[in-house]
Amino acid sequence: MMTAGEETRLVKKALIKDGFTSVSVGHDRGTAAAWLDIAVDMLAGKSWDETHDAALAVVQRVTGRHGEHDGEIMISIRREE
Repeated sequence: MMTAGEETRLVKKALIKDGFTSVSVGHDRGTAAAWLDIAVDMLAGKSWDETHDAALAVVQRVTGRHGEHDGEIMISIRREE
């Protein structure tokens, strides 16, 4: 089993490798420490849903977590204005 720090680094590296920019990855604190918080910029030419689904697929692939909220994964997509 990997530590929170190891998981954070693994996820960030994988998201960047898959073309995501302005990647922020971390874990919550206290009773929510298992939650993985991710923030990325919207992928160029992709919708919010497509960007979200692509980020979720990367996270699930590298961590083995299943689902989004049942897998304790929170993804925020920043839109460029």
